[in-house]
Amino acid sequence: MVTRNGDEPSRVGKRAEGDRDDGNDGVDTRQVIHGVDFSGARQAGGKIRIATGVLDDGLRIERCRSVAETIGTPQRGPALEYLREFLAGERRAVVGLDFSFGVPHELMDAEDWRAFVQDFDFESVEAMTDTYVGRTRKRTDGERTYLKRATDEETGASSPYGFVVAAQTYYGIQDVLRPLARDGRVSVLPMDDPGKSEPWLCEIYPAATLRDLGLPDETYKNDGKYPDARSRRERIVSSLREAGLSFAEEEIVETAIADSGGDALDSIVAAVAIARAFRENRLTAASDSYDDRRRLEGHIYV
Repeated sequence: MVTRNGDEPSRVGKRAEGDRDDGNDGVDTRQVIHGVDFSGARQAGGKIRIATGVLDDGLRIERCRSVAETIGTPQRGPALEYLREFLAGERRAVVGLDFSFGVPHELMDAEDWRAFVQDFDFESVEAMTDTYVGRTRKRTDGERTYLKRATDEETGASSPYGFVVAAQTYYGIQDVLRPLARDGRVSVLPMDDPGKSEPWLCEIYPAATLRDLGLPDETYKNDGKYPDARSRRERIVSSLREAGLSFAEEEIVETAIADSGGDALDSIVAAVAIARAFRENRLTAASDSYDDRRRLEGHIYV
């Protein structure tokens, strides 16, 4: 397996050369990784998956469960409340979340990301979308309806307020990031410097990670529409295992392959993305090492 640049990929989750493990500095000794496949649907609890892994020589996935399995209901309100409190309690963990952490800088009437998220208080997905579409048309003299962040352009992600992902953006920021950031319970990267004990929350995009690994990033979901979708999921899992990913139980692998919606597999890929970024020291860079636009809009870790 090769990356899109033609290079052999590093082992998934393998400690990068020069990493420290001194047990005391509060940055280099984190071992718990969570990959979250997010949803803003009414029955979000059935679709939000949390893959939990442990970093040792490589990344080992210990669990992969939907929020509904954990709390007994798929309803969005209880599911988002559970996710928020779960994240706040995972001190010294690193978490990858599959939703946009910000919007294009042209549309943000705030000096920094913290001010933006503090003021993010829309009544509905539609109110958020209408506001940003209106600003886009006004600030582009009617030439555009949707804009992308720099990181969206780089990774091929959708506009954060486009119809495909608007609900994810709205509920992700409004019900997860905003209250956690407001109360200082997490470090949101790269806008914040990594805290020594707070959970680190990072934006990921599974399709971009799969592309970077040279793996199928399309039509690996929805078996009814794409007859080869299951075989693509099998290929993805097999290739990740060859690259060093391991599983505590074979049942996790079976779930990832059997899940036609791809939620289980996407949560695992989210964990892989964050493990790679962490081991390559891309998460520990101070916020001032990023340009002003990225510190304002957010950054997708591939």
